[in-house]
Amino acid sequence: MHLFALVTATFALIATTAFGCHVDGKNRKNGEEWTVKDQFVMACVIEASKGWHTTIVACLNAEGKRIKVGSELTEGRTVTSCTALNDGTGSVKLHTRWVGGAAPAVPVQAKIAIDSTAKVTSGNSTAS
Repeated sequence: MHLFALVTATFALIATTAFGCHVDGKNRKNGEEWTVKDQFVMACVIEASKGWHTTIVACLNAEGKRIKVGSELTEGRTVTSCTALNDGTGSVKLHTRWVGGAAPAVPVQAKIAIDSTAKVTSGNSTAS
């Protein structure tokens, strides 16, 4: 019985290492980062005992500068924050606000991206 558990655990570890995170039809390697919606930086995390999951490591402001989760970036009158939400989903919120007066005129499409969220995903190496 112990041999079966050992073989199963070994196979799961090898499969997870070989395949990595399966996200949006792509296999990602452990530690690999990619951009989602031009606003979030995701990373693949592989843990032998838990399989794989993704995590949000940073947000991107309108100019593409990284903002670490839990921090904010001030440039001129624009403050962009990257905040982990406490809703149990692993979501992160990207928020831009203007300080020191009225906000500049922004096209309607850009207003949609002022507040944005992303969620993490998880699974195991056998997910397809």
